[in-house]
Amino acid sequence: LVGVYDGIYVIKRINGTWILSHKIAGLNESCRWFAQESPQSLWIANGNEVWQYYTNKELTRAKRIRVYNLRELIQVEKGTKLYNVNGKIVIATTKGIYEINSKTKELELSKIIEKPKDYVTSLTQYNGSIITLAPEHISLFNAKTGKETRNYFEIPSLPLVLDAETIIPISDEQMIIPNDNGFALFNSTGKSRSNTFYDMLHIKNVYQTYPKDSLLYTDNYLSI
Repeated sequence: LVGVYDGIYVIKRINGTWILSHKIAGLNESCRWFAQESPQSLWIANGNEVWQYYTNKELTRAKRIRVYNLRELIQVEKGTKLYNVNGKIVIATTKGIYEINSKTKELELSKIIEKPKDYVTSLTQYNGSIITLAPEHISLFNAKTGKETRNYFEIPSLPLVLDAETIIPISDEQMIIPNDNGFALFNSTGKSRSNTFYDMLHIKNVYQTYPKDSLLYTDNYLSI
């Protein structure tokens, strides 16, 4: 599944090639930030709202069943992103990290990690850790205890990640950070680092596919 500005599309791998299959009917708004709670349950963040949709098994159509207005609930206007972390729908906002209670479906402050040093713009789960991206920090937390285990802060690299929206770990020590200027490779053990901008390439998201043999990226117009 690929979320773009006019909905969610299904891509398939056929004979070693990724092709665009179809668009899910019923999803026409911006769906760049979404997560699957289950194969048929989709959660989508759009500005100051969070929606839940159910799809059919064929992933050809979807119906909205729940709406959360974050402006009314927690006074958030924009910049909301959501993820599935430890099986929970987690929402990163400028007011903190929230989650959807799976039983009551209410919005509540999340305790998946201890209080971060700065507001989190993105987070993901990888190999027993929860990795967070903030304007000036990359932090790793133990996925079971929520305690911070590592924190990275680099002045030379900041121009490459200040406007970044997501982080894609490819190993315990390396992470790809796509942004409006291309890919930034974060290497926590590397000796040489560069803040030089190369050829301008507009990249909005990155997907690593199992079994880690492909790296897909999308721009605003669903170029894959």
